[in-house]
Amino acid sequence: MNKIKNAPYIFVYMPDHPSSNESGYVREHILVAEKKIGRHLIKNETVHHIDENKHNNSDNNIMIFKTNGDHARYHSSIRHNLNYSLTCINNVFTCIILYENYDEQTRHESSCPLCGCTKSTNSAMCHDCYSNNRKSNIKISKSELESLISSFSFTAIGNMHGISGNAVKKWCKKYDIYESKIHKSPDRDALLNLLLKNTVSEVANAYNVGRDIVCRWINENHIIIIDEKIKCVETCEIFDSLKQAYKTKYPTIGENKARENIKKSISEHTEFEGYHWITIDKQVS
Repeated sequence: MNKIKNAPYIFVYMPDHPSSNESGYVREHILVAEKKIGRHLIKNETVHHIDENKHNNSDNNIMIFKTNGDHARYHSSIRHNLNYSLTCINNVFTCIILYENYDEQTRHESSCPLCGCTKSTNSAMCHDCYSNNRKSNIKISKSELESLISSFSFTAIGNMHGISGNAVKKWCKKYDIYESKIHKSPDRDALLNLLLKNTVSEVANAYNVGRDIVCRWINENHIIIIDEKIKCVETCEIFDSLKQAYKTKYPTIGENKARENIKKSISEHTEFEGYHWITIDKQVS
């Protein structure tokens, strides 16, 4: 019989076996288990090595559990020194953990290594220590962060420190820096002057913030904007948006190119493909 040792198991060459792999090999402990119960293993039945040496496939070192869950409960009982009950039918075992006189809640708890408080057995530390540990990883002080967010976007601050914009938002949350303190609005008159000459998006770019921040500044300062319209000087046609203008006057030109050149025509008073463009009806108060 052709055998190979491929840690952690021993394999036997049996290409016709239903459990063989693509190379025709099957794990030896499966063959021993099947000989023990007189049939092939069925789905979910699991082989257990009593001494946990996976190379020891002797008959007296092999147990067959009915399901993976029974196998896991058996290991958990041994590991946590819990009482358990095994039932064997035709050399196939089931396992039940006995919880008599045992607090169901405390079996999932242990002590935090940092503060000694109760924590989940699956956690490295308690929630408070975890939060404090994450907070200690913040690379700048609260005052520095407040200074930065008044001038830069979350993404820009993140780029300064090699992290994402969302990570910067979490810094703000941990420092209890609320939205009202983030991206403080500039002077109202300065904002009005910019809005008279630029779109909201252009103002956002000027301050290196998102468009939503500028909209918040507009609301905070009780500024009312009547959206501008675009006028073709040569034909006196008025359009509600750049999209409407380019579709009507430049249908054969790409949208991005048309938009940029219409903007350029407006700002520099230049001609684009036979037309001059101006904005009208823009009011800010």
